[in-house]
Amino acid sequence: MAQPRDIRRRIKSVKKTQQVTRAMKMIAASKLRKAQEAIINARPYSRKLRETISWLLISEDLPVHPLLAQPEGDDLHLIVLTGEKGLCGGFNASVFREAAAIVSRYPARVDLIVLGKKGVEHYRKKKFPVAAAFAGFDKQSPLALSTRIASEITRCFIDGTCRKVAITYTEFISALSQRVVTEWLLPMEFEKPSDLEMNLNYLFHPDPLRIVEDLLPRYIRSQIYRAILESQASEYGARMTAMDNATRNSEEMISHLTLQYNQARQSAITRELIEIVSGAEALKG
Repeated sequence: MAQPRDIRRRIKSVKKTQQVTRAMKMIAASKLRKAQEAIINARPYSRKLRETISWLLISEDLPVHPLLAQPEGDDLHLIVLTGEKGLCGGFNASVFREAAAIVSRYPARVDLIVLGKKGVEHYRKKKFPVAAAFAGFDKQSPLALSTRIASEITRCFIDGTCRKVAITYTEFISALSQRVVTEWLLPMEFEKPSDLEMNLNYLFHPDPLRIVEDLLPRYIRSQIYRAILESQASEYGARMTAMDNATRNSEEMISHLTLQYNQARQSAITRELIEIVSGAEALKG
């Protein structure tokens, strides 16, 4: 059995770790509330924008926009959203698995656009071709970053540098549940509205073509912006859950070590009493 002094030292170490995990849980919970509000506000805008574009594209007079054209070739640019820090359970590992599955199923050349320090470090170790890397993106404005990425991939798609663009990120469901998804950004595809029988006669100003040309880049930007917010909220939720589990585990460990300490201390006291009694009996003899 370990000495009481060693067990006491280990209990002290575990308590310090517990203080850190509890503090990280509180910080993640605070950031999660703000991130959750942001994603709740962003989702309706993106959904309504897609619905509006779908209605505009019903017109048969509109020419095919370059962002809607099906290009020749299968070169893929994959945007991968990871976390800036660890200690968030399997958050980053799940994104890496999903991205690896996309790459393995895709026969053509794949270039990555990686957001997040953990992702940048991971793919550098793997020596995978990374077209662009954004570490420390949590300190940047999500809107400015999404605008920059959207402009770059739109230009590359129109120029023919890239043929297809997809984004892999973690969708926020709740603090306890997140889901890794992959969505295709380019070429853009829109389903026809389900309520076409309404036959509404809209008057557009300016003309539908100019509106579509303005809304399509906005939609790509909004999709990337929403994905960044989803990923950030998911990371905070995963970290809060992981730190809560770590705090609970440390509490159980402290209880177990305290029991061991009491047992070791009791054994030491019993041994000392036996030695005292034995010595006294020896003096009597």
